[in-house]
Amino acid sequence: MLCGEKNVRGRKVRPPVKPVERFKKGNFRAISKAFAAIGVLTILTGFVPAYAQSSPNAEYIRLGGRVIATEHAAATPTFSVAAGSYTSAQTVTISTTSSGASIRYTTDGTTPSSTIGTLYTGAITVSTTATLKAVAYGYNYVTSGVASATYTISVVTISVNPTAASVVQGGTQQFSATVTGTPNTAVTWSVVSGTGTISSSGLYTAPTGSSSGHTETVRVTSEAVPTVYAEATVTVSGVTVSINPTSASIAAGGTQQFSATVAGAANTAVTWSVVSGPGTISSSGLYTATGSGLTRTIRTTSQAVPTAYAEATVTVYEVAVSVSPATASILHGGTQQFSATVSGTTNTAVTWSVVSGSGTITSSGLYSALRTDSNGYTATVKATSQANSSAYGTAAVTVAADQQPHVTSVSPSSGSGIGGTFVFAGTDADGGTDISAFQFTFSSTDSSKQCHVMYWVDGPSFVLFNDSDSGTSPNIYNGGSTSNSYCTVSGGTLTTNGNTRSLSINVSFTSAFVGTKNTYLSVSDWSGAYEGYVQVGSWTAMTQAAMPMFSLAAGTYTSDQTVTLSTATGGASIRYTTDGTSPTEGAGNLYTGPITVDRSETVKAVAYGTYYLASPVASATYTMQAVTPTFSVASGTYAGAFSLTLSTTTTGATIHYTTDGSTPTSNSTTYTGAITVSSSATVKAVAVKAGYSDSGVATATYVIVAVAVSPTSANIPHGGTQQFSAAVTGTGNTAVTWSVASGPGSISSAGLYTAPSTTSSGFTATVRATSQALTSAYGSATVTVGANQQPHVTSVSPSSGSGSGGTFVFTGTDADGGTDINAFQFTFTNDDWSKQCHVMYWVDGSSFVLFNDNDSGTSPNIYNGGSTSNSYCTVSGASVSTSGNTRSLSISVSFTTAFAGAKNTDLAVSDWAGSYEGYVQVGSWTVQ
Repeated sequence: MLCGEKNVRGRKVRPPVKPVERFKKGNFRAISKAFAAIGVLTILTGFVPAYAQSSPNAEYIRLGGRVIATEHAAATPTFSVAAGSYTSAQTVTISTTSSGASIRYTTDGTTPSSTIGTLYTGAITVSTTATLKAVAYGYNYVTSGVASATYTISVVTISVNPTAASVVQGGTQQFSATVTGTPNTAVTWSVVSGTGTISSSGLYTAPTGSSSGHTETVRVTSEAVPTVYAEATVTVSGVTVSINPTSASIAAGGTQQFSATVAGAANTAVTWSVVSGPGTISSSGLYTATGSGLTRTIRTTSQAVPTAYAEATVTVYEVAVSVSPATASILHGGTQQFSATVSGTTNTAVTWSVVSGSGTITSSGLYSALRTDSNGYTATVKATSQANSSAYGTAAVTVAADQQPHVTSVSPSSGSGIGGTFVFAGTDADGGTDISAFQFTFSSTDSSKQCHVMYWVDGPSFVLFNDSDSGTSPNIYNGGSTSNSYCTVSGGTLTTNGNTRSLSINVSFTSAFVGTKNTYLSVSDWSGAYEGYVQVGSWTAMTQAAMPMFSLAAGTYTSDQTVTLSTATGGASIRYTTDGTSPTEGAGNLYTGPITVDRSETVKAVAYGTYYLASPVASATYTMQAVTPTFSVASGTYAGAFSLTLSTTTTGATIHYTTDGSTPTSNSTTYTGAITVSSSATVKAVAVKAGYSDSGVATATYVIVAVAVSPTSANIPHGGTQQFSAAVTGTGNTAVTWSVASGPGSISSAGLYTAPSTTSSGFTATVRATSQALTSAYGSATVTVGANQQPHVTSVSPSSGSGSGGTFVFTGTDADGGTDINAFQFTFTNDDWSKQCHVMYWVDGSSFVLFNDNDSGTSPNIYNGGSTSNSYCTVSGASVSTSGNTRSLSISVSFTTAFAGAKNTDLAVSDWAGSYEGYVQVGSWTVQ
C-alpha cells in the first residue's frame, strides 16, 4: 500500500515524513485471520495422526479440520566443566536433554547457530584461555538458548638455564629458572644425583677429592606447583696435572725453572719435590742441580687431589770449553776472531787471555798481532770458563814475517768524465792490514797539472798537494774534502780482503783539468817498505753539458699541450723520455722537434755531446685533468620530476655519475643522455679521459617535493565517505591542503571526502592534496560514485516472541553500502490496524518520532537516544551500526497492557537518494 492510500479496512494512513511504501500483508496474516474467524484452533490431546509420527518432538493442533505440528525449543546445552580458572588443559563434554538434537559450538566467543559453529561430535580439549558457546537444534526443534562458559587456562611451566654445564672440582656454576603460568615464581633448588651442593639462589658448587670425572643432576621445583620441575646436567671434570718441561739437561750447579698446570680443579696450587737423585727444588718449581752425570726425577702434586701428579727428568753433565778455530795464521798487524763453546753449565761466559807469545785479545775473542815486529812468531790464546776456572780451551796463532808491499790497480783504470769514485789497491805478503799508506796522482803528460794525494791509514787522513805540487793542503780527517785548481778530493774509506787493502776515494775534476791524464799509485807498509809510483791507468777529464730547459712549465692543464726542449750547450744533443724513467746518452727518444703532451706524464731530458758529459736530468711533470662537469639544473627544491643534462668542456671526456650521494668513479654509470630526476637525490658527476686525471666531482642536491595520495582510487555510494591520506616527501613540512579538483562532492581539511546524496546518477570526482610547503607539488586520487540502487528490508531480531517488550534490531541492506540507508520505519500492529506502535527513525539526525495512537500524528522528534510514549508503547535508546552493505537500528520498545495480544511486525527502509522498499512483514510478537 502506497503512503496516503487507504488500508484494507479503508482507514487513511498518515503519510510518513519521507516516502515509504506499505506493502500488503502476506498470506500468513490472511490465513491467521481466517482461522480466528471460524474459531477452529484446538489443541489435540491423545491424538497424533499417523503421518505426523515422524515429528516426535512436536505438539499438534487441529486448525479448521486440519492437524498442524508446532515445534518446541531445544534444551540449552550444558558443560561438564564449570567456567573458571585452571592450571592445566581441561576436557569438556557438551550435552542437551533434548533427544535427537544436534549441538554446534564455538571457542572464539562468537555466537553459534544451527548453521554457524563446529558440529559437536565428542569431548573438547581446552588448552588455552577461551570462551566456549553452544546451542542445540534439530528436526521439529527451535534452536535453543546459547550456553556460554569462559575457561582461563594458566599452565605452570618451569625452565632452567643452562640445561647443561661443565665445571671443575670445587668450581661453581650459577643456574637460573623461569616460571610461567603463575604469579608465584618462587622455586626450590636441589642436587638429585651427585655430592655437589646448590644454594637457594641456584649457585652450584662441585665436590672435590677425585681424580676422575663424573656427572651430577640439578633440579629446580616450582613452589606453586611442586609437581612441576626442570633439571640440568653438570659434568664435573677429573683432575689432571701437567709439567713443563718434561725433561731438561743442565750443568752441575745450574738451575731449571719448571711450571705446572692443574686442570679440572678450582684449586690449582701444587707441591714440588725431588723424588729421585740429588738436588733441591723451591716451592715455585726452581730446581738447583748438585753433582753430575746422574738423572733426577722432579714431581709436582695437586694440593686439591694429592693422587694427581706429573713428573719430569733432569740430566746433569760436566763443564768443558773448546776454542774455534784451534789454529790460525795471520800477518803482522792482522786480526783473528776466536769463539768459545762451553758445555756442562748454563753459565757459558769465558775469560780470554794470551798465555804465550805477543799480541792482544779482547773480551770478545778478537786477537790482534803486533805491527812493530817484522819477524814471525807463534802465540797461544786461552778461553777460561767463568763457571769453573779449571775448565778452559786454547788455540795457536802463527804470525808470518813481514814482506814488501806492491801496487796492484786502480778502478776504473780508464774512462772519461768529470770524476767519480776511484778505488786504489795494494797487496802485501804479510796481509792487507800491513799496508799503511797510499799515494796517488792524476797528472798531465808534462806533469804541469796534477791532482796529487797522500793518504795515511792510521789517521785516517789525507792531504791534496798544491797546483805546483810544492806544498799540501791541511790534513783532512774522517772523510772530509779539499780542493786545488784541478780537482776536489773527499771521503776516503778503507777495506781489507786477505793480502789486499783498498782505498775508495771521491775525485771531481775542474774544467781547467780537461784532457787526457795518467794515473799513478805508490803504497808503503808499517815497516817502511814501499813500492814507488806505478802507472795504473788513464782518464780523460770532460766538462758537463748544460741541463735542458722546457718551454712549458710543469703543472696541471685541461687540454693537450706542446713542449719544446733546448740547452745552452752549443752542438749538444738531447734525449728525452715520457714514462718517468731517466734518459741517458744511449737511452730515450732523440729530440728532433716539439713534443705533444696529451696525457698526464713526466718528461725527463738530458743534454750530451762528443766532448761533453751528460747534463743533469731535467724533469717536468704535466698533469692533464678533465674539466669538472656542469649541470643544466641548479641545486634546489622542485615539484615533481625534471630532466637533467651534464656536460664538460674537455674534448673526448666521458662523464660518469651517481644519484645516491656517493663519489663517482670510472666504474659508475656512464652519462649517455638526459637524466630524469624524479625523487630527492644528490647527483655527483666526474669527467674521465684516458691519460687525464679525473676531474673534480661536481655535486648538485635536488629536493623533489612529491605528494602521494592513498588510496589512489575508491568506489563509494551516494552520500558515502572515503578517507584519504597524503604522504609528502622531500620536505619537513608534510602539511597539505585538500580540494575537489573535478566533479561534485566535498572534502574536509583532514582528507575525508563526502559524496553528494542528492542525485541518483553515477559520477567520477578527483580529489587533490597540495603541499603547503610547495604549492606546485600535489597528488590526486579518483572517486567513483555508482548509480544509486534501491535498499531492501532484511529482518528484525528477535523475529518472534512474547513479553512486555525488549530491544529490537531492525536491519536493511543496500547494494551501495549500508551507509546509504538513511531511514527506518517500523510498526507493531494488530490485525485490524486499530492499535499501532509506529516509529519513524532518521539516521542523519539520530532522531525518531512515535506516531499517535490513531497513527494520525507524531510525537516531537527525539534525539540521541531519548524516549517517547503513546497509549500502546514507549520507545527509547535508539542506536545505529553498519557492517558492509548492512545497516541496523537497535531500539528499545516497552508495550502497555492496553496493547496486549498478537501483533505483526512490519519494516520499511529508504536511502539518501529517496529510493525505498515499503513495509514488509518481518516478524510477530505477542504482547503480555
